Amino acid sequence: MSEVEKVDLLQQCAEAFKTAHKSLMVGGAMLYQIKKENLWEADFGSYSAYLDFIGISDSVASKITTVYEHYVIKGGFSQRKLEEVDYEKLYLATRLKGEPETQLIQAQTLTRSEIKAELSEKGGEDCTHPNEIKICPDCHKRLG
Repeated sequence: MSEVEKVDLLQQCAEAFKTAHKSLMVGGAMLYQIKKENLWEADFGSYSAYLDFIGISDSVASKITTVYEHYVIKGGFSQRKLEEVDYEKLYLATRLKGEPETQLIQAQTLTRSEIKAELSEKGGEDCTHPNEIKICPDCHKRLG
């Protein structure tokens, strides 16, 4: 592969993922409304069945709807502002201290590893959740 072809491939890949990030944010807004208004009920037995139909995991759906709710609904940011940022970093940053504005800046400027390091330094001192996770032995979904 020539040097020009390598550079072209790198740019095409970057553009593909930029488009994917944008699509995730658009999809997150739609999923937020679908879940909030139970729009899946007419055609699907459960929200999870709808997610299976569109080919997205419960985990990814939860993350992108959390990002949408946290930054757009609660934080007042435009969806466009989030489209340039990795949704995983946006999601992780929701758990950092501070307001959505500060968390957005951290998601824009820190790496995933740096955000995770900050979260682990926090050490769960403010956490009041029980320290147990129950998983269904048959379908392997988290219970409760």
